[in-house]
Amino acid sequence: MKTFRKTFILVAIVGITTIFGCAKDGENGKDGLPGPAGPTGNANVKSLTFDVYSWNWSSNNAWLYSTDITEAIVNSGSVQVYMETSSYSGKWAALPFNSSGVNVIYAYEVNYVNIVASPQPTSHERFKIVIIASSARLANPNIDYTNYYEVKTAFNLKD
Repeated sequence: MKTFRKTFILVAIVGITTIFGCAKDGENGKDGLPGPAGPTGNANVKSLTFDVYSWNWSSNNAWLYSTDITEAIVNSGSVQVYMETSSYSGKWAALPFNSSGVNVIYAYEVNYVNIVASPQPTSHERFKIVIIASSARLANPNIDYTNYYEVKTAFNLKD
């Protein structure tokens, strides 16, 4: 009997709260005005930055991991890799990159980007990976994908 009474009281409280706690539109307050439009984004483009230190290299290779590199990206999208360089005043240079006897190239597969540098770097290097779905790439055919700053502007990427 006590269980039935407790259950009845609980159901009554929930029912009363539901009925009287909800106000119709326009009662007890006004609908807010729509806010300003936010910046255009692109869910089909991801940008990731990786720091690679001298101990991260193995036989001139550094493997970078990202679950955003899916089979669909590998099959029909694009992965662009840029290297922050002191020879270009700290700017991002597209790979493949060749400067002062250093050659840096890359390849990608599902979940991974393999950076290959010859000779192997002995210092900290920074790489930016931009993962682009095929729909985003097709919608922007006139972008110079070797220019990170043009890609950044076109897809509203944040550093």
